[in-house]
Amino acid sequence: MGQKQMIIEIATLCHQLEASEEREAFLRNNLGDHQVWLNNCHENMGRAKQVVEQAWAIVPHLPKVLLNLYETLGGQRKPQEDNEN
Repeated sequence: MGQKQMIIEIATLCHQLEASEEREAFLRNNLGDHQVWLNNCHENMGRAKQVVEQAWAIVPHLPKVLLNLYETLGGQRKPQEDNEN
């Protein structure tokens, strides 16, 4: 391998290393953002579980309460299906 070819090879490898380091930094930042999002979801699920447990202790008709809670949190009821076939 000639000196010119070796210089090109080294420059290429240096560029690839730099690009890899930038990609790694980007992925680490994304991972941090996703971890925050996951932690928030976990906290929200914990709060929702507490609400359900309170409703279970207080209200005898829990399914209706859960459906109302689901709708309050932005869920939508499934349309009623006709069983007349």
